[in-house]
Amino acid sequence: MMTAVEGINSRSITAVEEMEPKSVAGQIGEAGEPPLAETQPASSAEAIVETVLEVPPRTPLQDKSTVGSPPGSDSREGLRRTTPKIASLKATFERSQSEGSLKGTRKLEKSKSPSRNGEHDAEALRAKDEEIAKLKDLLEKETELKQALEDKCNALEEDVERLESELEQHDGDWRAEMDQQNKKLALERDRAQDAFVEIKRQLLGLKRSISTSTRVDSQYPDLSFTAEMQNLYHEMQNWVVNTFRRMKMERPAEEMLASLESVVESKHLDYLRPLFRDWEPANKLAALQAVVACYLMEVWNDPLLFGLPVWRKGVKKATETMSAILPNSSYDKWRAGTLDTIKQNADIKDAVNSAAKALSEMICITLTSLTGAEESAAMSSSLHAIVKRVVSLSHVFRVQHAQYQFVLPEPGSPFDQARMDDTSLEATSSFNAITCAAFPLVLKLGHGSGEDVEPTRVVVKAKVICRP
Repeated sequence: MMTAVEGINSRSITAVEEMEPKSVAGQIGEAGEPPLAETQPASSAEAIVETVLEVPPRTPLQDKSTVGSPPGSDSREGLRRTTPKIASLKATFERSQSEGSLKGTRKLEKSKSPSRNGEHDAEALRAKDEEIAKLKDLLEKETELKQALEDKCNALEEDVERLESELEQHDGDWRAEMDQQNKKLALERDRAQDAFVEIKRQLLGLKRSISTSTRVDSQYPDLSFTAEMQNLYHEMQNWVVNTFRRMKMERPAEEMLASLESVVESKHLDYLRPLFRDWEPANKLAALQAVVACYLMEVWNDPLLFGLPVWRKGVKKATETMSAILPNSSYDKWRAGTLDTIKQNADIKDAVNSAAKALSEMICITLTSLTGAEESAAMSSSLHAIVKRVVSLSHVFRVQHAQYQFVLPEPGSPFDQARMDDTSLEATSSFNAITCAAFPLVLKLGHGSGEDVEPTRVVVKAKVICRP
């Protein structure tokens, strides 16, 4: 019995020693060569155990090793040593079997992975091809849409250009029509103003003729003179505005002054030079009215009758002699009667008309030189009519018993509210200096009897423009 146990123990130990390296080698072997324990089933492991537990035949070596040991103790000790080893050996086989099955499964999965990778790559390629096809379709659609939008944009641009051309043509026709209509209305307005002025002048002439026919002498009341002078002022103002309002006159002061000095006589140049030395284009209409008023002072300041022929020198010499001989009242009556008689003479009409025409031509030359405008027949004829009325009214002033004085305030003179009317649009103060005068001041010297020669009455205030 002891010999059998010792044989079992030795064989078990030998089997364990042989199996453990094999299991370790199987665990660390190459992937293509699985260990023996992994490939054997559970029945093979049990057969090995059973084989190990079989009792081999007795050998001499075993007999020698067991000499001197008690029979019962040796068998029990051998069984105790053998039982744990057998259990350990069985657990080792079971563990080796489970690890072998896992490795086999892994190898099987590894053997199957190339085919799965190929299928995955094919699916990825198919997905990429489908995505590329979709992108190509989208690109084609976007290209077609872009081309359609470009065509539509080009068509819209052509429509816009066509509409702009039509609008420009329509605006041009409309502007031309409006300009023509405005010119027509302006002409109608000017004709209406001229007709109004002419009717007013005829009315004043009718009043004067009625007054003359109902009086024994040719004496006029001051109110009539005031109305006549106001009418003349408005006629002259309308003529200047209608003729030169569109002229720019934006030349420097040096050029304006040079143009003035090239055409104006020295007797008028002293008065007009300060006005154009500090030239301001905003005052152009007022300055042109001042030029006309300055020239017309030749008519107002003539001591006799403006426009008399050469023999007027004899009449002037006689008036100077009579003023030294006769008293003031007697001289005024003699002067009024003499000039009234001369005025009624038809022989002086041609001379008066000639002098009035020459004066109006000189005014036109000066104004066209300053403004750069071209002289026209309408301009000359309308101005000549105004100058003739000024001459006629000045003759009426000269045949009055009372003496009248005409004063045109110089540029820069202080504003006198009692003798001046400010015709500018800005509010002015009595302390402002005037820029220019557009119409003269008319003063009555003494009464109709001629006894008092001191200024007693302002018949017409001067029309001035004050500096802002």
